[in-house]
Amino acid sequence: MPVLDETRRERVLGAVVACFARYGYRRTSMDLLAQAADMSRPALYQYFRNKEEVFRAAVDWSLDRTARHAEGAACSTAPTEERVRAILDAVLDLYTGNPVTGEHFHELLDEVYSRTADLWAAFEKRTLAALRAVLDSDAKGPADISTEDAAIVLFYGAKGIGIEARSVQTRVEHVHQLATLVLRGLSRDTHPDKYRL
Repeated sequence: MPVLDETRRERVLGAVVACFARYGYRRTSMDLLAQAADMSRPALYQYFRNKEEVFRAAVDWSLDRTARHAEGAACSTAPTEERVRAILDAVLDLYTGNPVTGEHFHELLDEVYSRTADLWAAFEKRTLAALRAVLDSDAKGPADISTEDAAIVLFYGAKGIGIEARSVQTRVEHVHQLATLVLRGLSRDTHPDKYRL
């Protein structure tokens, strides 16, 4: 099968992600995907064998972009709390980046977890590693919780907050509060006001 050049691939996969987000997996047809990608259905079949393959490519593309963003935030020179918040914001954006509501949103999440479980597991591993790298770089001695446990609490907490039925702004605030609370638990500083809500 031919391969899309990088620029066109970015455009096509961005469009099909939005299409899946709008209609959910089950209601999305190859015709809708082709329209979203601004190509004919036969042209889309030149690059993808079926809807399942398009979906897998779209999920891989989306999760890789998010993981790269998290890894970039981890490597920045910003203060620890800013880096942690940036990583969690990237995770949260998976849940808030597209205006999907009701059954479509939860159906799409179910499809991601069931049809592309290996991609999701790889994404989780990369994101948890990014969080651990930030937390380890700030470690100064014994803490209430390990950096590995803290990374798990942060990641899965952000994931849970992502599916809250609240405004995007409220979810962002909750994720930032979570970061502050966990960093307080990791703080080796004797000053309790180091991280404020």
